Amino acid sequence: MSSYYNEICKNDSEKYTNIETGDLILMSSITTFAIVVKFSLANEFNHVSVAVWIDPQYLPNIVVNRNTGILTLIEFNGDDYINVLTGMVHHGNRLVSLSEMDSKYKKLSVLKLQSKYKTHSFYKNVESFISEHCNYVVSMDHYTPILKVLGYETTNLESRVPKFCSELSAKFYGDLIQDSNIKEYFKFLPTTFLQHKYSHIFESQLLNIKDLKHSGMDFWYSPAPICIFIFILILIFILISKKYKA
Repeated sequence: MSSYYNEICKNDSEKYTNIETGDLILMSSITTFAIVVKFSLANEFNHVSVAVWIDPQYLPNIVVNRNTGILTLIEFNGDDYINVLTGMVHHGNRLVSLSEMDSKYKKLSVLKLQSKYKTHSFYKNVESFISEHCNYVVSMDHYTPILKVLGYETTNLESRVPKFCSELSAKFYGDLIQDSNIKEYFKFLPTTFLQHKYSHIFESQLLNIKDLKHSGMDFWYSPAPICIFIFILILIFILISKKYKA
């Protein structure tokens, strides 16, 4: 194993001790699109992914461990991060290092998959899922996530691969956890996993592993911005009306 991977493995094992393969990672950032997502959902989380520990000494072959190696994420995204399976920047469905993405997110929380599911056969199925969904370039469009957040469905969703972070995560649990009862992958949003009807496969407590307070975060996903915007428009309208009457 190269010194580069040795350093990542050491850092990940020290930093992410509470995360295991199969856990759901909920993430909050303050990019422009993230603000739109959080405002539309009225929630602090704008992104989700599935945690997977892989053994780097076998790459490009995929060997999944429970909590050792490099902590990666099965995720859908358009940012320029390297797919650890290919060493290239891939947009869309991919497997990326959490430590590489960490700085982008102000808050990281974990819904831990119940331990009874974390078996040897489960890890083998995770390897197969990654090979099928994350080991090649998946084209990414920007309108689909926006339409999803706004509550609109595009046509023929069932016939394509997941093209939204929560869809990909839902497909993961729907395919690999037999009693997950997650069947409708394409109706998922990041916050859907927090709803009671899907909570039975996770432990009850939401675990915060990173929570950096940001002056604008609480503000931007609240109704405050739109209220202020409407107030300003009304004020401008009143001032203009008074000017013309004068």
